Amino acid sequence: MDENQNENLIELSQQDKDIIGEVSNISMGSAATALSNIMGKKVVITSPTVEIGTEESINKIERVPSLGVTISYTEGVVGKDILIIKKSDALEIIKALMGEEMVSDEFGEIETSAIAEVMNQMMGSAATALSNFLGRTVNISPPTAFMLTEENRMEKLSFIYENANNVIMIRFLFKVEEILESDLYVLMTREFAEELVDAMIKNLGLNDAGAENNAPAQETSEPQQSAVDVKPPVQQNAPQSQTAEQQNTPQSQPAAAQYAPQVQPAAAQYVPQGQPAAAPRYIPQSQPAASQYPPQYYNPASAQAAASAAMPMTAAAPMSQVKTVRFASFDSAPPAEPADKSNFELIQDVPLELSVEVGKAHKLVKDVIDLTVGSIIELDKQAGDPVDVIVNGQLIAHGEVVVIDESFGVRITEIIDPKNNGR
Repeated sequence: MDENQNENLIELSQQDKDIIGEVSNISMGSAATALSNIMGKKVVITSPTVEIGTEESINKIERVPSLGVTISYTEGVVGKDILIIKKSDALEIIKALMGEEMVSDEFGEIETSAIAEVMNQMMGSAATALSNFLGRTVNISPPTAFMLTEENRMEKLSFIYENANNVIMIRFLFKVEEILESDLYVLMTREFAEELVDAMIKNLGLNDAGAENNAPAQETSEPQQSAVDVKPPVQQNAPQSQTAEQQNTPQSQPAAAQYAPQVQPAAAQYVPQGQPAAAPRYIPQSQPAASQYPPQYYNPASAQAAASAAMPMTAAAPMSQVKTVRFASFDSAPPAEPADKSNFELIQDVPLELSVEVGKAHKLVKDVIDLTVGSIIELDKQAGDPVDVIVNGQLIAHGEVVVIDESFGVRITEIIDPKNNGR
């Protein structure tokens, strides 16, 4: 590779590598499950290693007789990648499915059709897992299988060689019980890898964006409530309407408080004309609940208003009940810290047993007795579904399985409210 090629070599951040590896690990893990169901044997495709592919590294893969499978993504994410396995590994898979006598050592029409159908099942399952992981519909076209030879490699891998220094190469550990243990490679262009990264970041950022959008809405609702508290005392020229609001049912009070600012201009216009009865007549236009009873309630109220100039102050007191609406926001408030923290600190060093539950299955006694090495138990969860995080037998969270330095871990995606914990 010359210096110009080195200068054009792309770089990946560690975060991008982790995201690409995680997306690939989940999709290929689902593909391994599909292959396991087809073959009736344990299949493992794991431990992805993400690196920048170069023309030299690609040629190194092809020195071993290989089988390539092109997967084109048509919806959800658009692009294509190529899965490469050794020719000998593909033959072992076909022999296990069709029998030794049905398969030759060279790839003919039968062998190519068989491996294409296997890959179709695997990649279909991988697309479903990717769809669940990214939170969008992902569709692929039927995979195309082909042999990689010295003569056709430039043609079959044209889109790879056109971007030889912009290729992402992912290597997986590929094991099939009692049959093979090898490597499996996935090649994709930088553009397709970036689209996968952007899709995952966008999916993970939806919840955070939603929380940020909801916060301003809650903040703006509180000033509106405080404005309702301030406005009613201004109605000094129309005490009758305030007295009527006192005598109405509690359900009608919030409605009256909301419409009070609209009624005030009307009352101010009609009172100076010497028509005190006109004010209650115009108030019902915005307060339908009070419009049926003006004759019954306004006469005694007007007498009380004439006897005491402080009546507007008295009428405004019940309006302070509107403040109780604010207590509804306390449901989402964080729990208050205990007054005595000393007792709480005493239990912080108590060990707890934390476990991760992938799924469950209900079996009969005879089914359990018949279990042998290599038996497959189907769980009640699909590939890509969140796992349960359990502490001392209590479900506390949901999460996603991740790989950290060749060890499994869990990324928390949802905390379970203890009140809604039905476990």
